[in-house]
Amino acid sequence: MSRKTQDGQKCQKIEALSDFLVGQTSLTQNQAVTPKLHFIEKGSPFMNITRRPARCRTQKVGEVNIVKLTGRLTPDEQEDLLLKTVNKLVSEGEKFFLLDLSGVNYINSTGVGSLIQCLKTAQDADGDLKLLNPSQAVSQIIQVSKLDSIFKSYTDLDSAVSSFKNPEKRTSSRSRKSNPEE
Repeated sequence: MSRKTQDGQKCQKIEALSDFLVGQTSLTQNQAVTPKLHFIEKGSPFMNITRRPARCRTQKVGEVNIVKLTGRLTPDEQEDLLLKTVNKLVSEGEKFFLLDLSGVNYINSTGVGSLIQCLKTAQDADGDLKLLNPSQAVSQIIQVSKLDSIFKSYTDLDSAVSSFKNPEKRTSSRSRKSNPEE
């Protein structure tokens, strides 16, 4: 069998396998098929099965709100989970935020914009926002975009919390306890 014939058979098998994978035909060894390109349109059910959305959990240590993000930090026009969480906490009188980014496995430019907007929101409320344990993916993006001079980053929870310049001694804009004696 000549080299040209072998290459032609390999191409036919690859094309047949390609069509089989997209469900266009049944797979047979000698079937010659023409590959078809398929584009996934916005709103297609295939768009939602490939990526898990980011999750957000909050915890309070003293006056510092620890916001733990997991998953992909890729907010879209409809939903920015991180910004929504920070805005909600700021509207409740909170000022100090520590973003735990150890569980973020991917961040895009919109995610970076969300981090910047959250920092600005905290600073506008006379507060601050710092990063805790940014994953390697996040650290690389922060460094490449030269934002490591803007975001303070920590690897230790205790030092990160204490870096907020004794926020426990600051008075909150809202009362946390309803007991008038305290």
